Amino acid sequence: MALRFYKLFLFSVFTLKPIRIMIKPNASPDEESSPFYLENKRICEFWETFITNKGGKIEGKYNAWSLILKGEFETQYKWKVKIKKSTFSNESIFIPAEKSIFRQIEFTTLGVDLGLNNFRVRKCNYWMDLFRRITRSSLEPTYVLRGEVTTEVMKLIENKVKIEGLEYIEYSAKTKELKVDVRELITNDETIEKIITY
Repeated sequence: MALRFYKLFLFSVFTLKPIRIMIKPNASPDEESSPFYLENKRICEFWETFITNKGGKIEGKYNAWSLILKGEFETQYKWKVKIKKSTFSNESIFIPAEKSIFRQIEFTTLGVDLGLNNFRVRKCNYWMDLFRRITRSSLEPTYVLRGEVTTEVMKLIENKVKIEGLEYIEYSAKTKELKVDVRELITNDETIEKIITY
């Protein structure tokens, strides 16, 4: 009997794949019928599929009001990604105020060689726009570059500032760390590939 149990145990260990839910809802039953709960669920499912398809891992939680995800995956470089969405204040889970919703995706990687100088590309505020005009920046009108870059890197930057919601790109020549901050919740493979390709 003991031998039979041991054989069954070995069979289950080596043939069955464990079911692991990496992203879990933490919503109340009332929230589950909200279209905003369903939208957050859709976003989470997209990112879970995208990252696991690249052999990565992701974890997080979501409800109708917010979501927070953390993941890692590899392409040419090893990327870490943090995805956040939160609603600051609202009276209804069915009618959120657009202006009260914060969205952010932060991509971080090490080992990217983009030259010898630090640089930062950031979406302009009023004073940054004035600086951009004084320095006659060649970037999109809403972005300003601080630091020196090669012509090749500038072409990369000019391509990436066209991404909707891009807030900043920051590079440290010393650590070769690259950060890309986007203030939209991207659910499009092509756009993500555009962000992580260097």
